[in-house]
Amino acid sequence: MTARFGQNNTTTMGPSWKLGEVRVRFNAPILATVILAALVGVVYLAIGPLWAIAVLLGATFIGLSLQSYSWLITFVLVVRTYLDAYTDEYFYVGAVRISAAAVFSLVMTSLIIWSFIASRSLVPTSDGIKALALLILGSLIAVFTAYGRLGAEGNVALREIVRLLMLLVWYIFLYDRARKSKNADPFLRAVIFASAIPLVMGFVDLITGTKFDAEGATRISSTFVNPNSYGTYLVFLIMFAFARISDRNDWVGKLVLCLALPSLVLTYSRGAWIALMVAAPLYWVYVSKHRVKVSAAFVFVLLIAYPILAPRLSAVDYGDVITEAQTGMTSNSFSFRVMIWKELIKLWSQNPVLGWGLATTPTINPIRVVQDNRGFAAHNDAVRHLVETGLIGLLCYLNFLRVLGINLFRLSKRFVGTPLGSYALAAFATYVAIVVESFTVGDPLLESSFMFHFLGLAAILEGISHSAHSASDDEAGETPAKIMDTQEARVVIQSA
Repeated sequence: MTARFGQNNTTTMGPSWKLGEVRVRFNAPILATVILAALVGVVYLAIGPLWAIAVLLGATFIGLSLQSYSWLITFVLVVRTYLDAYTDEYFYVGAVRISAAAVFSLVMTSLIIWSFIASRSLVPTSDGIKALALLILGSLIAVFTAYGRLGAEGNVALREIVRLLMLLVWYIFLYDRARKSKNADPFLRAVIFASAIPLVMGFVDLITGTKFDAEGATRISSTFVNPNSYGTYLVFLIMFAFARISDRNDWVGKLVLCLALPSLVLTYSRGAWIALMVAAPLYWVYVSKHRVKVSAAFVFVLLIAYPILAPRLSAVDYGDVITEAQTGMTSNSFSFRVMIWKELIKLWSQNPVLGWGLATTPTINPIRVVQDNRGFAAHNDAVRHLVETGLIGLLCYLNFLRVLGINLFRLSKRFVGTPLGSYALAAFATYVAIVVESFTVGDPLLESSFMFHFLGLAAILEGISHSAHSASDDEAGETPAKIMDTQEARVVIQSA
């Protein structure tokens, strides 16, 4: 079953191979992506990660030159996920400092805009696009505030506004293509391909014992900047695997789930754990016919895991927290976050309307890492927006959350009974989870790779939903499931 609406679902496929009772079919983009993944792995091991990134970027240009929508989406997700660990890396061309993240944003934005021009498309509008644009507008004001208050140190705001603009371009691109093609398969397939390298590299971290260390336990971070970023991405991936299992019940979804769940545990990320503990029960209680049994099973698992989770969820030893802040080694204790929030709120009270400027928390936070004298992150999206963008930016942020939540809730209802129903529900459950996480221990909006996946899925769902309704004005008010059945019936009649 393909996630396509309003069109005949018959597609031209390539050769197939039977593995036991499972028949695997490959079309050209899938086969090319499998070969590319193997090539990237060989280049990574033989030459190094930067060369592997270069191969991926080169493949993106090839995919675009072939005008393949599927290739472009796949390589954007693969490259962005793989590039996460290098977002802070930079090099100089003369006196100009260039970061890997800036190169990615520039290249991908140019590719997408060029594809719009080539297809002669106009920039579409939707509730999601408007809300994200308003969030960026509030943040743009904070860019000027950063320069006004911090001078040259306000340059950090430019990187953040570019990241947000890239997310907006990505959202518009996916929304427009989904609205026209009525097909979610390229994006859904790309999520699976993009997960391969991070999942494998996470276990490499575990085996080699590298990366982050917390009280003798190795916190894996895979291809991400830190374990918390990897954990947030894994929450999305696990929910995506749940949706794929509900939709297709195939070995791919089960394999991703079996790899992602232990990886999430091994990140030792408090925020990611809390997010999954919110999202998973919300999803399975809703889709299961045995809700009482499912609820009881989740409670049972939580009770078993409590002895492991409790020390990290309830640590309040302020003496240890101060020592951790001075040494730069943190156990991510809740008390550590509370201390940061109190200090940042004090700073916000000095500039309540406009704040201190976008992305200035590492500059102004008095709780600092001794090694590089940088302030710790806010670990709370609401506090971060309040102190950085003031009341104006906070209202834009809250409006973005409101619109996104309402959209995903409506889509989860609208797609019931369709191939995208489970994905829409997973997206809404993930939304609830990240809101809970963002107001307690984390700042998931800062996690670019996660947002590329999460907002990408939201854009695809919104685009197809609008396409289904606009394609059948006389059937206004009906769900995409009913519209799809009606349109497929027309195809059968015409063919007869």
